[in-house]
Amino acid sequence: RNYEELFEPVISEAAIGEASVLYLYYPWVAARIRRTILDVKLIAVLRNPVERAYSGYVHAVRDGRESALDFAEGLALEDQRLRDDWVPLWAYKSVGFYYRQLVRYYRRFPADQIRVYLFEDLAAKSEDVLRDVFGFLGVSENIKGDFAARRDVSGVARSEYLSQLIKKPGALMSAFQHILPQDLRFKITERVKDWNLGKEPMPDDVPQQLIADYHDDIVKLEGLIGRDLSAWYEGNGAKNDKQRQA
Repeated sequence: RNYEELFEPVISEAAIGEASVLYLYYPWVAARIRRTILDVKLIAVLRNPVERAYSGYVHAVRDGRESALDFAEGLALEDQRLRDDWVPLWAYKSVGFYYRQLVRYYRRFPADQIRVYLFEDLAAKSEDVLRDVFGFLGVSENIKGDFAARRDVSGVARSEYLSQLIKKPGALMSAFQHILPQDLRFKITERVKDWNLGKEPMPDDVPQQLIADYHDDIVKLEGLIGRDLSAWYEGNGAKNDKQRQA
């Protein structure tokens, strides 16, 4: 479909928008948005870049799109893959240099048109973050939703057969379609999908090198967004992630 056709159902909404994790990564996007929508409101949610890099690798493994035998090999292959025009799915490390990406927006838009949140805030204080988002957008701050729900979780399948079954549209719940409502069937499928994904801790020898690679970018990011990100470059975030996965 044509991009503008996605917004055809809009009638009188107070705010409309869309999202892409790649708007930060591609260097030409900020300038194009500036030329097109001067009064746009921009929101970014940033995750510890070391955790994000490993999650990206596990995500690719989960979907059968990674041939590297381990995370270290995936990182070693990254530069050549990008030179060969591989898409950012395999840019495990490169996507995590947030300062160099966000600064493009701060150079083109007033700071009051930009909101930056941390993934940790969203995970720990979902309602507070969303209330702030709604206020920023100028829409109702009444919040309703299932904040415990998790989407597109990464992991390695415990059962490949069950993983393939889940990927077939409606296959897992087809037997119950006449006795269970659609939203309940969806929730059950998501729970089964999450259960089937096992977590493998990040290799011990990788985080420190990544932290060193990201350090200067993180320090600049602290100044740009006015947040203390020392847990990221001191390695606490990666340690906590390993503990959660253990």
